Amino acid sequence: MKTFKATITKQDGSELLTDIYVRIGETDGDIKSWHGSFVVRKKPVELGQHTISLDDGRGGDILINGMSDSSAGETRVTFAGTGALS
Repeated sequence: MKTFKATITKQDGSELLTDIYVRIGETDGDIKSWHGSFVVRKKPVELGQHTISLDDGRGGDILINGMSDSSAGETRVTFAGTGALS
């Protein structure tokens, strides 16, 4: 998995999170897929469909599909790409 700085935008175009670090893994093969995660502190994150923009110029649609809280007050958020990462 590689780390990127990213902005996540809601479907209505408003920013959900800015300047966060995300880890993204990509699979090669006949069907290319990608997924990732990030950690937030005390920031509400909405499950569902959003858009991600990476600092390398790529972006795509994501589905935030999981969250788990830690005792340190952080929330680990997982997502899956729902289309091309380009």
